[in-house]
Amino acid sequence: MQDEDLPQGDAEGSGPAPWSEADWTAFLRRQDLEVARFLSNYNEVKSTPDRLDTCARRMGWEPGEWSPGAEPSETEPDPEVPADLPYCIHQHPVFIAARGLCLQSSTAFRTLLRDSGKAVPPLAAAEVMLALWDIHHNTVMAVNATDTGDLTLAIAQMKRAHGSINTAIGLLQGLPAEARLGSHAAFEDAQNALFDLRDVCLRVVSDCRWGTEG
Repeated sequence: MQDEDLPQGDAEGSGPAPWSEADWTAFLRRQDLEVARFLSNYNEVKSTPDRLDTCARRMGWEPGEWSPGAEPSETEPDPEVPADLPYCIHQHPVFIAARGLCLQSSTAFRTLLRDSGKAVPPLAAAEVMLALWDIHHNTVMAVNATDTGDLTLAIAQMKRAHGSINTAIGLLQGLPAEARLGSHAAFEDAQNALFDLRDVCLRVVSDCRWGTEG
């Protein structure tokens, strides 16, 4: 008898079958495509002042979905997504947006490093990448906290992310002029993604504060 022949779910057979490693691997691949779709939309509208909201509309996100604990809007079911899909933070709009913007800034910074040759000291490059990692870590932890209803923890995590964003912006501004001017488009992309990450942080903090006072 194979594992798939064994009964799944609870003792009465009424519970959903647990997801296998293959199921989760396929799910993560689909979520990578969602992040890529966000970035594609973002780069199409990155020159506009309301690029975050425009991108959110293109992704099909309702305004309330940026709020902690908001219920996702009703959309047509995706035939590629199983009906018994367990909920996890990978589907949260803030997670997708924050991950996409972190990728945007880190990819742009790597482009700047390639273009600038040895103009950026290794320690300065490492400090920027460490700040970008810290932003990603704290935004993920904040989304997880909102999902479990720990709004005050989410505020604390987002404030940490906000501090790291300011650090990263300062580090970028402190790069040698040769590097910033020699790869100006990449520098602008990295910096603008950080500004938008800061906007996301402030939105989440504002919504969480409203949620704790309500």
